[in-house]
Amino acid sequence: RLFGWLPNWLNVSSPLLGGNAVCFQPKEIMNFVVRAWEFFQIPLFPLAVLIPGQLEGPYRELAYEWEKVIATLGTETVLSPEMLEQITAGVRAQLENDLKVTALTAAMIKTLPGGELAKEEIHALPDLLIHSTDGESLRMESEGEILRFVNHRGETIYEEKRGEHVFESALTLPPSGTDYTPAFNYRREDRENDYSLHLSASWDRTSDEETLPESFFRIEADLDRMPSSLPADAEFSGNASVEGVLLPNFNVLLKGLIGEGGNVDLSLELPDNPEAGPVFSCTGTVVPVPYEGKLEYMIGEIITDFNLFALSDQSLTALMEGVLPGLMEEVPDFVYAMPTRGVQSILDTLEQYGLLQVALQ
Repeated sequence: RLFGWLPNWLNVSSPLLGGNAVCFQPKEIMNFVVRAWEFFQIPLFPLAVLIPGQLEGPYRELAYEWEKVIATLGTETVLSPEMLEQITAGVRAQLENDLKVTALTAAMIKTLPGGELAKEEIHALPDLLIHSTDGESLRMESEGEILRFVNHRGETIYEEKRGEHVFESALTLPPSGTDYTPAFNYRREDRENDYSLHLSASWDRTSDEETLPESFFRIEADLDRMPSSLPADAEFSGNASVEGVLLPNFNVLLKGLIGEGGNVDLSLELPDNPEAGPVFSCTGTVVPVPYEGKLEYMIGEIITDFNLFALSDQSLTALMEGVLPGLMEEVPDFVYAMPTRGVQSILDTLEQYGLLQVALQ
């Protein structure tokens, strides 16, 4: 059972947990990623950044520094070097003070190979804009629904398209100033009852220094025909992949059907081996509850079990003593029903990251 208010918290209960509920707080995900890496060497960062809001939130915060300067232009079409300095100063402040941004960067610094190098590159990001313009002005060009910013060499730094049902944006900085350059592409198309979304982000080496990692990471995510609201009667699919030096790399395809009455069918496949069939599938019922105004009770009154993203030594001990025994009793029946390849994959992962030893202690 899933219950809660997703933007702030989500509770998960299952017979596998012995009747206990585990609470997830999305805003704490990156802090949890750091703990999981420090204590167990579990690389959760690639998965965490694919959770809604984890990349989009910081991106919006950093983009705001750009947008508020653009709003002062009026009919002008040139961003002066002084304006660009103002933007970079705002971005630097966000990197140091904004909680959404600092949580993401802290997780990157902790979990990326060569953490100190990652730290240097992250804090050098504001200077990439100045380097890309060589201290010159940046020109703003408008063509119908398309808005782009072009430097003195004619290179497009940023481009966006705002249509009635489509929004697209692309950030592409030319190699300059540092060994690594980020690129970001986003597209969302809204239809009457559903939407499609594409997100790609990369942070690749642009220098010839072969002793450095080729890439910090590359992320691709495509969602197709996702229902705009529930209940719905629609098929949907989502494909996500992560690659680079940050393990584990993965490429998965999620397919599903949400039918009238909230019936749900989900399956998880591996695009690299489509003939193998689903590696995981499940059926269930989604019962959405409409928002009825401010809650009359405190969230803390119903989050009485375990907050997974804010575990202290005391609560971790309670989780291990209270939940794990019941979980271990129920797991054999669950494993028995799984395909053999799925069981082996899980055991390999548990052994690789030391979780099997933790579970058996």
